[in-house]
Amino acid sequence: MPTHGIRRHEWGTHTLGTKNFICGRAANLIRYLSSMLREAVRRRLFLVFT
Repeated sequence: MPTHGIRRHEWGTHTLGTKNFICGRAANLIRYLSSMLREAVRRRLFLVFT
């Protein structure tokens, strides 16, 4: 009975860690894409106004 509880707890922390890892990767990807988009827009505006 106690081993079952420990195993469930380990599984819970593992899934939570995976979820946090995926969310972190997604946040980094979104930040990277938004910075690339901002740079592209800045370059486009620079080309338009010069």
